Amino acid sequence: NIEVHPIEDPTGSSSTDQVKDAKLETDTEGPPPSIWKLLGLAREEFCALLSAFCIQVVSEVCELAIPLILSRAYDVVVEDLNDGRQVEAVRQDVASFMVLVLILHGVSML
Repeated sequence: NIEVHPIEDPTGSSSTDQVKDAKLETDTEGPPPSIWKLLGLAREEFCALLSAFCIQVVSEVCELAIPLILSRAYDVVVEDLNDGRQVEAVRQDVASFMVLVLILHGVSML
């Protein structure tokens, strides 16, 4: 016959006591908080949270607009040069698109 004894830690409590304590802690937690409770707790920081959310939306819009602007610059280069338009005019159009892209990239990094 093999006898099993609970392992005791230096504090003097056995591992079975620790398991019981853990079960009691999880049983008394209750349901998770509702979204309204979380919003109520964040009431004091509402302005800061709203500002951060708006800044994040602006940043994402700027990042998503960059490929659209670059595609327009590419279209100007391909179509206008094939149509016989002056190289200098095409270069100015592309430069204006690139400046806009740099501005949007700068705004999105704020």
